Amino acid sequence: MTDSLEKTTDPATEPVRRKRDRDEVFVEFTRSICPVCKTVIDAQVNIRDDKVYLRKRCREHGEFEALVYGDAQMYMDSARFNKPGTIPLTSRPR
Repeated sequence: MTDSLEKTTDPATEPVRRKRDRDEVFVEFTRSICPVCKTVIDAQVNIRDDKVYLRKRCREHGEFEALVYGDAQMYMDSARFNKPGTIPLTSRPR
């Protein structure tokens, strides 16, 4: 006799789970801001349907996704001009 809380799994009755490809391609991680509270948050750049999307998640306001480039090939071609940000040597008074 088995305990009523005990689960038995029979591989013959389990549904077959198959891997499937995602409909998008991850490009890079970046930083963005929450459109609601303007907090700096992590984001990721993805390509889907030949367009570039930015996906981000704010702990307080949830997930957001925005179209950031309408032509993925042009975005990738321009990526070679990206460079890390630099801190100015001096700041100009206002």
